[in-house]
Amino acid sequence: MSAVLVERGEVTGLPYAVVCVPSLSLAAVHLTFRGGLLHHPQSQGQLPHLLEHLAARGPEGEGSTFAAQLERRGILFNARVHQEFTSYELRVPIDGVRQAVRDVTALAFSPVSWTQDHICTEQRVIADELLGSSRQVAHRVASELLARLYPDLAAAFDTEQATHSVQALTLEDVLAFRAKHHTRAGALLLLFTPQKVLPDWLAEVYSPPEGALIPWIQSPRTARGEHITLRGGGVCAYGVAFEALPFSHPDALALQLSYGLMGYGLGSALYRGAVLERGLTYHISTYVDALHSHGHVAFHARVQSPPLLTVLESVMRDAIDSLATGRWEHNDLTRARARYVSRLLLETERPDLHLARLTKQLLYTGDVHDVQDTIHTLYSVSPDQVTALWSNGRRWSDRVSVTLHAHHGEFHARR
Repeated sequence: MSAVLVERGEVTGLPYAVVCVPSLSLAAVHLTFRGGLLHHPQSQGQLPHLLEHLAARGPEGEGSTFAAQLERRGILFNARVHQEFTSYELRVPIDGVRQAVRDVTALAFSPVSWTQDHICTEQRVIADELLGSSRQVAHRVASELLARLYPDLAAAFDTEQATHSVQALTLEDVLAFRAKHHTRAGALLLLFTPQKVLPDWLAEVYSPPEGALIPWIQSPRTARGEHITLRGGGVCAYGVAFEALPFSHPDALALQLSYGLMGYGLGSALYRGAVLERGLTYHISTYVDALHSHGHVAFHARVQSPPLLTVLESVMRDAIDSLATGRWEHNDLTRARARYVSRLLLETERPDLHLARLTKQLLYTGDVHDVQDTIHTLYSVSPDQVTALWSNGRRWSDRVSVTLHAHHGEFHARR
């Protein structure tokens, strides 16, 4: 379950880090580099998204054939794009790590033979992904909230504009972006191994890197609070979003616990009060993404009956005020901790989630943190710390709220 940073260094101009994760049954090789959604706002972030899809096809554009070739060698491949970085990930048997490093560096840095036909195929796939996401109520509400928090990137959260943007991209656009961001100096090679050893073939060429692991960009600033109304079919929802804490901020865990106090799991005093005193049953969802310099949070609660929407708004506003003034039961903090610890422990049983968390820790803090250390810190969070988090200097002055009404099965934004 524990994770230990064994070594950091640089090999042939490529920074690397070796992390021991004893719970792994397979080793993992991640090549992570600057070039995420925030690096190309002109395409609403879809250019790095398209590049990620093309990388999964392989250097020759083989598509499923490329993945099948890797699987025959016992390698599981995945590629993912984040706001600030993109990662190519291979899970391999221990004796296949050295070849996997060759494979992933070739995928990132070698010449490719992609064609415009490959571009068109992946554009259709991404368009289908965007359409599917737009049909999910939670995604729709979170997108509208984040569009208000990040006005410069608002189009990235609009399905129609994002789809149009990705369809307008060309092979030349992709190759130019790849040439700019797929550089050894701007990348980090991560080796996750079950054994606490440093591969000899890396140790022989070790030399300490200088500066940050990856030169990060500054995340965009957020807009001031703005109230909007959305109309959509099926449910009514009240939501709020705000600029949150960076990944490494000491209050980040206190923020995570706040969701349990708001009613995550439907067990908090705030939720029980809504049910018993106001006759309202609601479902609460959250969306969190911590970045290098800050993060963002969006959560919403929804009901099925339009007449209850006014009551729902009042409940959510009371809940937010209760967090800022400490008007909640401290026993709820124990329940919130237990839920979050359970989620952490479940993540350790999912290598993809566990390694994704470790990757972000290493990129943003320069180190990795044992799950037990995180749990220990979690239990040190006091009720006063949670209250101070929400009340200190009106930290949430950038809050944005959104209301989703049931009306004609269509979404419309109204300022």
